[in-house]
Amino acid sequence: MTASKQTDPCGEAYAGGVRYLNRGPWRSALALVLLASTTARTTFADELVVDDDAAGVQLTGTWATSTNGSGFLGQGYRYRVAGDGSSSVHWSFPGSAGTFEVFARWTSGPNRASNATYVVTYSDGSKATSVDQRSGGGAWQSLGTFHFTPGTDNGVSLSDKADGVVVADAVRFVGIPSAAGAPSAAGAAAATSPAVAGAGAAGDPRFFDATNFRVDRDAFWDFFLKRGGLRTFGYPVSREFLFYGCTVQLFQRVA
Repeated sequence: MTASKQTDPCGEAYAGGVRYLNRGPWRSALALVLLASTTARTTFADELVVDDDAAGVQLTGTWATSTNGSGFLGQGYRYRVAGDGSSSVHWSFPGSAGTFEVFARWTSGPNRASNATYVVTYSDGSKATSVDQRSGGGAWQSLGTFHFTPGTDNGVSLSDKADGVVVADAVRFVGIPSAAGAPSAAGAAAATSPAVAGAGAAGDPRFFDATNFRVDRDAFWDFFLKRGGLRTFGYPVSREFLFYGCTVQLFQRVA
């Protein structure tokens, strides 16, 4: 891994996959690194992103494409004015069987639907979630946690039955490690609770049996909890060490 020099090596910047923070208690205290190692990959399930123009996306009716605005993923997004629900976009689940948290992405604007409805079809049934696309655009918004089975109708659908323009951009499936213990049906109801507890040695929540590392520093742990825990960063995969004058710890994924 390489990292370019920074005037303030602990200031906020990205270099070689490292993020530095220079605010309040985080000064000289935190860097998150995407570690491309075999061990890290086998301890956390896949993260799968399906954009609106992917092969696994099925369109019913006519959906226009656009690159207006900002915050969309890839080359653009699809949209349709309010309708009767007969037109839809379906993102098929592309992975292996497992439990995943599902996120959707759109672009916001005053003409967007306040009640765009995503329907997640999973192993045990389906769940509809209404979102206000007038806000929250350009970011991944959680729809819940579910268990999926490949080769079925499992996936996410969005129809034009709404009170404004419906935007269909991308859907993201983030694997939940088995250690998190998220069941399929109950997981949908508990989707807003980040999986953070390591429940490792002697019940220490900062220790993770999956990788045998602990988050020791209070500033790291507080940041880890506030930003989504396991589902955001994955497991810690190193102890603390100095990098360009900053104390850092490696995690599976960059936030």
